This record gives sequence, C-alpha cells and structure tokens, in this order.
Amino acid sequence: MFYGQEDQRIEEIDRQEVKESNVRVDLGSAGVCGSNPHEYVAGPIFIPDETPHPVTGEVALVPMGHEFAGDRSDRSR
Repeated sequence: MFYGQEDQRIEEIDRQEVKESNVRVDLGSAGVCGSNPHEYVAGPIFIPDETPHPVTGEVALVPMGHEFAGDRSDRSR
C-alpha cells in the first residue's frame, strides 16, 4: 500500500464489496511498472492523496501497481 513518499508497505486487507461496474480479480501474477519506483521516491505523482481521482473517486491509501493478471471471481453487474 502506498502511504506516501518512501513509505510503501505490504499488508493483508479484508475483501471489499465489488463496486458497481467493477470486477474482482483473484491475482495470479503481478509486475512492477517503471512508474512505481518514481511514485515511491518522488510521489505522490499519480496516486491522488487529497483530491479524489476523477474516475475512481479513490484517494491514498491505495495499492500500487496496474500490471497484473488473474481470474475474474466476482462482478457487480
């Protein structure tokens, strides 16, 4: 989870309800993108820390990463 500049932690979190128009993916593998180290060292850059993201509405505390693969296990609709 991204907590802030140079503060990233591995945590287990409770499963959340699947939001409308989203899907749950059981993670099979994940990669580290070139933007992740930049976010860690100089961030927040892409992770919204105060103003909610205009599409997702999310703010930090959020998991990092966007390069992953797995199986869809649940969907809202």
